[in-house]
Amino acid sequence: MEQQVIIKINEVEFGIPVSQVISIEKTVELTPIPNTPSYMLGIVDIREQVLPVLDLNMLLFNKQVNQDDNTRLIIVKSVHQTIVLMVEEAKEITVIYEEDIQSLQNQSLKQSFIAGLAKVNEKLISLLNVDDLMGNLTSMDLIQDYVRQSIHGQNESSKQQN
Repeated sequence: MEQQVIIKINEVEFGIPVSQVISIEKTVELTPIPNTPSYMLGIVDIREQVLPVLDLNMLLFNKQVNQDDNTRLIIVKSVHQTIVLMVEEAKEITVIYEEDIQSLQNQSLKQSFIAGLAKVNEKLISLLNVDDLMGNLTSMDLIQDYVRQSIHGQNESSKQQN
Protein backbone atom coordinates (compact mmCIF):
# COMPACT_ATOMS: atom_id res chain seq x y z
CA MET A 1 0.00 0.00 0.00
CA GLU A 2 1.38 3.38 -1.02
CA GLN A 3 -0.14 6.82 -1.30
CA GLN A 4 0.26 8.45 -4.69
CA VAL A 5 -0.29 12.00 -5.90
CA ILE A 6 -2.38 11.59 -9.05
CA ILE A 7 -1.43 14.07 -11.74
CA LYS A 8 -2.74 14.62 -15.23
CA ILE A 9 -0.56 15.15 -18.28
CA ASN A 10 -1.82 15.11 -21.86
CA GLU A 11 -5.15 13.61 -20.66
CA VAL A 12 -3.28 10.69 -19.04
CA GLU A 13 -3.17 10.10 -15.29
CA PHE A 14 0.12 9.32 -13.55
CA GLY A 15 0.98 8.60 -9.94
CA ILE A 16 3.96 9.98 -8.03
CA PRO A 17 4.71 8.47 -4.62
CA VAL A 18 3.71 10.87 -1.83
CA SER A 19 7.00 9.97 -0.14
CA GLN A 20 8.84 11.82 -2.93
CA VAL A 21 6.54 14.87 -3.09
CA ILE A 22 7.70 17.82 -0.99
CA SER A 23 4.85 20.13 -1.97
CA ILE A 24 2.34 21.08 -4.64
CA GLU A 25 2.31 24.75 -5.65
CA LYS A 26 0.43 27.02 -8.01
CA THR A 27 2.51 28.25 -10.91
CA VAL A 28 4.79 31.21 -10.36
CA GLU A 29 7.03 33.25 -12.61
CA LEU A 30 10.02 31.27 -13.87
CA THR A 31 13.47 32.49 -14.84
CA PRO A 32 14.26 30.99 -18.26
CA ILE A 33 17.65 29.41 -18.89
CA PRO A 34 19.20 29.79 -22.34
CA ASN A 35 20.59 26.83 -24.28
CA THR A 36 18.80 24.10 -22.32
CA PRO A 37 16.64 21.22 -23.55
CA SER A 38 13.04 21.99 -24.50
CA TYR A 39 11.69 20.29 -21.36
CA MET A 40 13.70 22.63 -19.11
CA LEU A 41 11.41 25.60 -18.48
CA GLY A 42 13.78 27.50 -16.21
CA ILE A 43 14.44 27.92 -12.52
CA VAL A 44 12.23 29.11 -9.71
CA ASP A 45 12.84 30.31 -6.15
CA ILE A 46 10.46 28.46 -3.83
CA ARG A 47 10.88 28.89 -0.10
CA GLU A 48 14.36 30.34 -0.59
CA GLN A 49 15.48 27.35 -2.63
CA VAL A 50 16.41 27.71 -6.32
CA LEU A 51 15.08 24.70 -8.22
CA PRO A 52 14.95 23.63 -11.88
CA VAL A 53 11.48 23.38 -13.44
CA LEU A 54 10.88 20.61 -15.95
CA ASP A 55 7.85 20.31 -18.23
CA LEU A 56 6.67 16.76 -17.58
CA ASN A 57 4.38 16.86 -20.62
CA MET A 58 7.40 17.69 -22.83
CA LEU A 59 9.46 14.93 -21.20
CA LEU A 60 6.82 12.25 -21.68
CA PHE A 61 4.87 13.33 -24.77
CA ASN A 62 7.11 15.88 -26.53
CA LYS A 63 4.37 18.53 -26.18
CA GLN A 64 4.38 21.65 -24.03
CA VAL A 65 2.15 21.66 -20.97
CA ASN A 66 -1.07 23.65 -21.47
CA GLN A 67 -0.88 26.21 -18.68
CA ASP A 68 -4.13 27.33 -17.06
CA ASP A 69 -5.63 27.72 -13.58
CA ASN A 70 -5.23 23.96 -12.94
CA THR A 71 -1.50 23.87 -13.77
CA ARG A 72 0.63 22.94 -10.77
CA LEU A 73 4.26 22.71 -9.80
CA ILE A 74 5.08 19.44 -8.05
CA ILE A 75 8.27 19.69 -5.99
CA VAL A 76 9.80 16.24 -5.84
CA LYS A 77 12.90 14.78 -4.23
CA SER A 78 14.74 12.23 -6.31
CA VAL A 79 18.01 10.52 -5.47
CA HIS A 80 19.61 12.88 -7.98
CA GLN A 81 18.27 16.22 -6.73
CA THR A 82 15.15 18.16 -5.79
CA ILE A 83 13.31 19.34 -8.89
CA VAL A 84 10.01 20.90 -9.87
CA LEU A 85 7.72 19.17 -12.36
CA MET A 86 5.13 21.30 -14.13
CA VAL A 87 1.94 19.31 -14.72
CA GLU A 88 -1.46 20.14 -16.17
CA GLU A 89 -3.26 19.17 -12.98
CA ALA A 90 -2.73 17.62 -9.56
CA LYS A 91 -5.98 15.74 -9.08
CA GLU A 92 -5.88 13.92 -5.76
CA ILE A 93 -3.96 11.77 -3.34
CA THR A 94 -5.03 8.15 -3.38
CA VAL A 95 -3.94 4.88 -1.83
CA ILE A 96 -2.80 2.24 -4.28
CA TYR A 97 -2.56 -1.31 -3.03
CA GLU A 98 0.18 -3.66 -4.17
CA GLU A 99 -2.37 -6.13 -5.57
CA ASP A 100 -3.76 -3.39 -7.86
CA ILE A 101 -0.35 -2.78 -9.50
CA GLN A 102 0.63 -4.61 -12.66
CA SER A 103 4.22 -4.57 -13.86
CA LEU A 104 4.93 -4.01 -17.53
CA GLN A 105 5.91 -7.47 -18.71
CA ASN A 106 5.88 -6.61 -22.40
CA GLN A 107 9.39 -5.28 -23.08
CA SER A 108 8.17 -3.16 -26.02
CA LEU A 109 5.88 -1.26 -23.64
CA LYS A 110 8.32 -1.16 -20.76
CA GLN A 111 9.81 2.21 -19.85
CA SER A 112 12.33 2.33 -17.03
CA PHE A 113 10.57 5.34 -15.49
CA ILE A 114 7.17 3.61 -15.34
CA ALA A 115 7.10 1.48 -12.21
CA GLY A 116 3.84 -0.18 -13.21
CA LEU A 117 0.18 0.33 -13.95
CA ALA A 118 -2.51 0.54 -11.30
CA LYS A 119 -6.22 0.11 -11.84
CA VAL A 120 -8.11 2.47 -9.52
CA ASN A 121 -11.87 3.05 -9.87
CA GLU A 122 -11.84 1.53 -13.37
CA LYS A 123 -9.06 3.91 -14.51
CA LEU A 124 -5.49 2.99 -15.40
CA ILE A 125 -2.82 5.08 -13.68
CA SER A 126 0.81 4.89 -14.79
CA LEU A 127 3.08 4.95 -11.74
CA LEU A 128 6.16 7.11 -12.27
CA ASN A 129 9.57 6.20 -10.95
CA VAL A 130 10.94 9.74 -10.48
CA ASP A 131 14.47 8.51 -9.73
CA ASP A 132 14.67 6.60 -13.01
CA LEU A 133 13.06 9.46 -14.95
CA MET A 134 15.65 11.95 -13.67
CA GLY A 135 18.49 9.44 -14.04
CA ASN A 136 17.66 9.00 -17.74
CA LEU A 137 18.01 12.70 -18.52
CA THR A 138 21.39 13.24 -20.11
CA SER A 139 21.35 16.96 -19.32
CA MET A 140 20.77 16.68 -15.54
CA ASP A 141 24.45 17.49 -14.87
CA LEU A 142 24.13 20.66 -16.95
CA ILE A 143 20.93 21.61 -15.11
CA GLN A 144 22.51 20.97 -11.70
CA ASP A 145 25.54 23.11 -12.64
CA TYR A 146 23.31 25.96 -13.79
CA VAL A 147 21.27 25.86 -10.57
CA ARG A 148 24.49 25.87 -8.49
CA GLN A 149 25.76 28.88 -10.46
CA SER A 150 22.44 30.67 -9.96
CA ILE A 151 22.56 30.05 -6.21
CA HIS A 152 26.19 31.22 -6.07
CA GLY A 153 25.28 34.38 -8.02
CA GLN A 154 22.37 35.10 -5.67
CA ASN A 155 24.60 34.63 -2.62
CA GLU A 156 27.20 37.00 -4.05
CA SER A 157 24.65 39.72 -4.85
CA SER A 158 23.05 39.44 -1.40
CA LYS A 159 26.51 39.79 0.21
CA GLN A 160 27.14 42.94 -1.85
CA GLN A 161 23.80 44.41 -0.75
CA ASN A 162 24.70 43.90 2.93
